[in-house]
Amino acid sequence: MLGLFFSFLSSVTWSIGSIHYSALAKTYSAYSVNFTRAMFALPLFVIATFAFAGGWEAGLAEYSKLDQSHWGWFLLSMVCSYGLGDLCFFVSTRSLGVPGALAIASAYPVWTLAASATFLKDSVSALQAGGVLLVVTGVIAVILQTPKPKAMGSEGTEELLAAHSGSSRRANRADTSVVLGFLLAAMTSVFWAINAYAVSEGGQGILSTVGNSVRMVLALGITYGMRCVLDRRGPWRVPVKVMKAKAWVFVMEAFGGSLFFLYGLSHSPLFMGTTLSSLAPVLSVPIAVATGVERFHMGRFLAILLVLAGVFAVIYPV
Repeated sequence: MLGLFFSFLSSVTWSIGSIHYSALAKTYSAYSVNFTRAMFALPLFVIATFAFAGGWEAGLAEYSKLDQSHWGWFLLSMVCSYGLGDLCFFVSTRSLGVPGALAIASAYPVWTLAASATFLKDSVSALQAGGVLLVVTGVIAVILQTPKPKAMGSEGTEELLAAHSGSSRRANRADTSVVLGFLLAAMTSVFWAINAYAVSEGGQGILSTVGNSVRMVLALGITYGMRCVLDRRGPWRVPVKVMKAKAWVFVMEAFGGSLFFLYGLSHSPLFMGTTLSSLAPVLSVPIAVATGVERFHMGRFLAILLVLAGVFAVIYPV
C-alpha cells in the first residue's frame, strides 16, 4: 500500500511542478529545464542517502550495492524519458499540439498493463484491466478538453517547442505531418512505458535515494548532450535567479516527486503503480480551478469521475 500511495504522490508533485515548468518552458528550452531539475536534485539525493543510511560508511555501503544491472536499467529509463521520450514528444506537438500529443502519449499505462500480465506474470483481474482502461480514457478526455488561453501555458509551450525544433508552425499541416505526429506520440507512450518498467526493475534491492542519484547523474549527461545537439545556442540551465525563485518547486518535484516515483514503482505491481503515477493531468485540473487559472468545466469534471472510478477498480482488490 505504501508503494501505491507513493506512486499517487508522484502524480501530485508532478501536477504542481508541471504548471511551473510549462511557464519556464516559454523562455527556456525543455532540456535546460530538465538539466536544472537534475542538477538541483542530485546533491539532495546524495545527502539523503547518507542521512537515511545513518552515516558516511553506511551510506557508502548503500552505494556499493549498485551493480551493472542497476546502471543498465536506469540508463534505459533516462533515455526513454529525458532523452528519446522527450524528443519524440516535442516533435509530435508540432503537428498535433501539446494536448493532442499528450493525450496519445498518456496511453502508456495500457502498455505496462500488458507487460505486467505477459512478462511479469502479475495477477491482473478483469476488473483491474477495465479500471486501467477507464483511467486512460478519462485522462485523455481531460487533456483533450484543455482550455486554450495562454494562462494554461499550452500555447506558449507549443510555440517554444516549435522554435526549439528549428522551424515555425504552419497554418495548414500536411496529412503526412499529422500521421508522423501521431506515430511519434504513440512512440512516446511506448518510451514512457519502458521508462516505468525500467524504474521498477532498477529500483529493486537498493535505497530509492541511491537509485535516484544514479538517475540524476545520467539525466545531467543526457539532457546536456541533447541540448548540445538540438539547441547549441540556448542556455544549459535556467538562471540562478530563477532557480532561487523556483527552489521549492525543484525540491518538491525533482527531489520529492522522483523519490516517490522510484519507490512507488519498485514497491508495487507495475500496472498499478504506473496507473496511479499517470494522474497528473487530472490532478492539475482542481489545482488550476482552485487557483483561478481555469474555470469549472462540466465535461472535465465528468472525465475526472471516470478516472476515479477506474482508480477504484484498479486498487479495489488490494
